[in-house]
Amino acid sequence: MQARQLTWSDAVAQKLAIAMGDDQALFEREVQAGISHVWELLGGDLLMICRAEGDELVVCCLQGKNVTEGGPLIIENARRCGFKSVRFHTKHDKLGELGKTLGFKKVETIYGLEL
Repeated sequence: MQARQLTWSDAVAQKLAIAMGDDQALFEREVQAGISHVWELLGGDLLMICRAEGDELVVCCLQGKNVTEGGPLIIENARRCGFKSVRFHTKHDKLGELGKTLGFKKVETIYGLEL
């Protein structure tokens, strides 16, 4: 996989700002604690924050170019690392549709209410 693990930095935060939304502080803490990890894919065109939950790879944030090319690389690397499944949450319908082309199935629907 064309990937390189990164440490948390202002540059990482800036590149993932849209994907993290209001959860930047949470992801920063998780990465610094070693719970989640930042990966640079495709020579830096795509950044991802992910974590392991048992035998499942959870893609928390994904932002950048070539998501279509990055998806199969993420799946391939997850298999190589011994994960049994990959999960991602998204607010973007296009990313959900891309997931379907890679074999992902809708598992749940989440509704929220801001107060």
